[in-house]
Amino acid sequence: MIRKILSGISVLIIILGACVCMYPQARLMYGRYERNVIIREFEQETQAYREQHQKQQLTTEEQEETDLKKSLDRLYQDLQAYNEQIWQEQQSELKDAFSYEDSCFELTEYGLHENMIGTLWIPRMEVELPLYLGATRDNMKKGAAILGQTSMPLGGKNTNTVIAAHRGGGSTPMFRNIQLLQIGDKIQVTTPFDTLIYRVSEIQIILPNEIDKILIEPEEDLVTLITCHPYTKNTHRYLVKAIRSFEEENSREADLQEAEESRADTSEELIPEADELLDAAGIHYSETQILLEKYGTLVGVAILLYICISGIAGFIKSKRKREK
Repeated sequence: MIRKILSGISVLIIILGACVCMYPQARLMYGRYERNVIIREFEQETQAYREQHQKQQLTTEEQEETDLKKSLDRLYQDLQAYNEQIWQEQQSELKDAFSYEDSCFELTEYGLHENMIGTLWIPRMEVELPLYLGATRDNMKKGAAILGQTSMPLGGKNTNTVIAAHRGGGSTPMFRNIQLLQIGDKIQVTTPFDTLIYRVSEIQIILPNEIDKILIEPEEDLVTLITCHPYTKNTHRYLVKAIRSFEEENSREADLQEAEESRADTSEELIPEADELLDAAGIHYSETQILLEKYGTLVGVAILLYICISGIAGFIKSKRKREK
């Protein structure tokens, strides 16, 4: 009887351990599914407008404006005016963290029901995120957010769209693996108006108050990614700057293949001096913390299961010896 009870307990422990191990992955998959649903709905909602907006000549039938087209035309003009305004004013309102949360636009008033301005796709990180305006707490929970008082994602000279995201939050990694990005890697921003492609041109680690690092640069068309660093410490900011590349949009598969080939090209060991610089910058610390978070629970549960099963097996073995 005791043997059956112990066997039942061991099976229960194994099942509970498996559930604990599977929970983070299941949560990750569900979070990815939720984001993909939001992104696909946004793409379907705005696809017709994007196709019309990008054509130079429209047929009479296409020129019959729907309510959504009127709203998005007005949004495009307002966003352009905003970009010109902050450039002329030299982003004078970008003074502190509260400025980052501000957004002058309520996108639901323009017919965008999820209040999204677009999507962000980073092949090297294998991350696709909804893109919102204003780095509010709510927006940062749901995806990436464009900092207030920085350029709206329309492209063009004298623009720098600064996009922030957490280094992991709940069921999504977001910018957790931002240190994977290398010079030349692709960053793609899709809005109702266009698909804009950028290539990484500079990587920096800065202090939170170094606002000058994210300002618009004259004549440049930029996107800048920013997140906390080192991972879990968050004393600095990891900044990735990318410059506009007027290339054709590729399929997701082609983008991932390019990223894989690029990863292979940069897999050589670093010279000791470069390795020391990475340590000083907190890169290795971040990578270690990410690995511990990813595999720590699995290893811990495996050890616990081993101890429990070994203990039960030893108890049964000793009991049998006594019975003999």
